[in-house]
Amino acid sequence: MSFKKQIPWYIKIIIKVVLSRLPIGYGTWRRAGMFLHGTMENGNYALDVFSSHMKALKLNSNQLDGQHLLELGPGDSIASAVIGASYGAVVTMVDSGDFASEDVNNYFKLADSLSEIEGGSVDLQNSRSRTDILKVCGGRYFTNGLASLKSIESESIDGIYSHAVLEHIPLSQFKNMFVECYRVMKPGSYASHRVDLRDHLGGSINHLRFSEAVWESKFFSESGFYTNRLQYSQILKIFSDLNFCVVDTVVRSRLILPIDRKWLNEIFQDLSDDDLLVTGFDVVLRKD
Repeated sequence: MSFKKQIPWYIKIIIKVVLSRLPIGYGTWRRAGMFLHGTMENGNYALDVFSSHMKALKLNSNQLDGQHLLELGPGDSIASAVIGASYGAVVTMVDSGDFASEDVNNYFKLADSLSEIEGGSVDLQNSRSRTDILKVCGGRYFTNGLASLKSIESESIDGIYSHAVLEHIPLSQFKNMFVECYRVMKPGSYASHRVDLRDHLGGSINHLRFSEAVWESKFFSESGFYTNRLQYSQILKIFSDLNFCVVDTVVRSRLILPIDRKWLNEIFQDLSDDDLLVTGFDVVLRKD
């Protein structure tokens, strides 16, 4: 067992609260392997993520030419713009901050890998910056969250996807984010999302111990372990209330609750065991 896994969840909270208050930029934390926004800098991983979501969006590589896609939460990389461009698609990426790597060498390596795949090719050799790469790919990278999403043209998007992102959308913004997603999607288009409902303190449900006032406070929400704590049934209800058609779901669950129910805050006491046992799920939505 690794040393990190042996650290109790409450000690992890203290450590993250302290470290997040240090005057250190995100780039430094990323190089240290801390407070990471995913692993999309890994080209093979990024391609696997992209491909899995395209399948869910009912788009194969031969159908991507001319498609306008939207990725929520690209994290540490604009890899999706490079991958999309290699198949003729334009990818707009929306995040809550500027987290994507500026290292063009990572994108060069990804482009080289794509050139070995049938139908995949994009020439980045004359690019000297992330801005150059976005220009070559026709991609857009917005970093102001909900406000950025509101700037995208209505019914301009052929497909939306995200990978372990929805759980990080602030609770106060979640519904409005999907009001905007619905607005920008073309009728008949699909959205594909992978959601991780475990706490980010060790993969349990220790985040459900806290009251909403404490968990949603600035002190906690800006400390690198925040998730909105919306559960499976609650998220699906939001989608349905906003007129999305839930086309398909794949649910991942544990066999038993990792902590006794008595330790959960009262706002979670009425949730069923079936809900609390869900560790994550994949969902495909359609705008009719």
